[in-house]
Amino acid sequence: MLGQRNMCRLLIGVLALAPTLAACNIQAQPFANGTSKAAGPVAVALGVQPNPPRVGQQAELRFTLRTGDQPVVPSQATCELTLDMPKMPMNMQAIPLEPDGNGRCQTRYTFPMAGGWSAKLKVGSPNGAPAEASFEFDVGP
Repeated sequence: MLGQRNMCRLLIGVLALAPTLAACNIQAQPFANGTSKAAGPVAVALGVQPNPPRVGQQAELRFTLRTGDQPVVPSQATCELTLDMPKMPMNMQAIPLEPDGNGRCQTRYTFPMAGGWSAKLKVGSPNGAPAEASFEFDVGP
């Protein structure tokens, strides 16, 4: 049997670990699908499925690009996507996007870690300097 002194040590140890264990329980908030940001003259909206994405599960990131009420077609703009964790930058490579020809492009990605992520879409056009739209979202465990 544990003596009273050992029982107190065990209780103190468990209480000391409680904040650490609570911090490991990351709660991912859903992303506001359809949120739009400006990348120069182009309005870029992002949709994420599943929402929120989960570690180790493939997620779809779909971008919609418009100028005014018209979709941006691939011949009008080039897009480059980078994903990263702002609090723990990993200098990740560009992610390939598949355009659908109607102002949308998408990719599938499996997130390796839970936490806060950013998706930065650089949009370039033949007659303008590249501009960037950045979106932040959570990835759950």
